[in-house]
Amino acid sequence: MVEIIHISDFHYGSNEFKKELLLEVIDYINKVKPDLVVCTGDLTHKGKVEQFQQVAEILRAIQVPFFAVPGNHDARNNGLMFFEKYFQRLHSKLILQEKNLILLGMRSAKDDISEGELGDEQLEWMIHTLQKYPLQNRIIALHHHLVAVPYSGRQRNTLIDAGEVLEINRLMKVDLVLMGHKHVPHVWRVGHSVLVYCGTTCSTKLRADEKPCFNHIKLDNSDLEVYVVNSDNFEKYLLISRKKGKTDYIKPRTGRLEHILRAPIEDIY
Repeated sequence: MVEIIHISDFHYGSNEFKKELLLEVIDYINKVKPDLVVCTGDLTHKGKVEQFQQVAEILRAIQVPFFAVPGNHDARNNGLMFFEKYFQRLHSKLILQEKNLILLGMRSAKDDISEGELGDEQLEWMIHTLQKYPLQNRIIALHHHLVAVPYSGRQRNTLIDAGEVLEINRLMKVDLVLMGHKHVPHVWRVGHSVLVYCGTTCSTKLRADEKPCFNHIKLDNSDLEVYVVNSDNFEKYLLISRKKGKTDYIKPRTGRLEHILRAPIEDIY
């Protein structure tokens, strides 16, 4: 079994960033001791060198392997150069042979542009790397969305080349795609792949009644459990469970739809 903590969207340097929440999440990580921590971008708010320095110093307290991809806020003000300096290459791989796992981190963010795209070079690298390492547990991490999340704003949040990535996921039998960006936990299943979205882990840049949170993931071959964990009190709920090929959706993001469905017809028309 592979155990992963999925965190995202700190926005370090903004007024909404809450250091105490991040420190408490790090304590949780060090107690649980997962195999891996994955952060899906927007570690900083404006991509400034001092923001990267300071958040990297805090994250050094994590006692298990840490893997990050850049978000659109990290790419502001030429911040991608500092991401590489303090974290890792803009697209990179991590292999845990003992867990039969390969994780590809993709750079969907571009300098000073909110929209995301991987581009042909990264798509080719993604295909060739997955072909080269035929490991059983196959995970992709990026910041922007492959499929839009309901009621998460009107600004475009899906990759320009999302269709190409979804097709690669299908052909290469990718198990999990981890994403951030819109600060809401959500899940889609697209063929074999499960698309898992993370909320903002330690800020108050929230939507509707969402809470600062992160995902606790357990992947055991084709079996999967994803829990959303409240960063403040560590209460959790099951987001998705897949066992023996059967998938249950526990809490899809349908807040406004649920309100509409509950409203009396005469109140609408």
